[in-house]
Amino acid sequence: MDMVGAARAYIAEPEFARNAQLGQSHRSRRCIACNHCLEGILAGVNCVINPTTGREKVWGSQIVAERRP
Repeated sequence: MDMVGAARAYIAEPEFARNAQLGQSHRSRRCIACNHCLEGILAGVNCVINPTTGREKVWGSQIVAERRP
């Protein structure tokens, strides 16, 4: 996996490595490689798959935790 691919995976799913380590990769959001996150890198990172990315200060991290059963 190249560095851009790894970075995109973590942008889409911050728990990517943890889910994989626990054998629960089905719980991870999958990056669709649309490059939306890289288009506005200087203005702020956003993600089509994970809307909380770049908005953690406003929305908080609670939204991500509530999504998971």
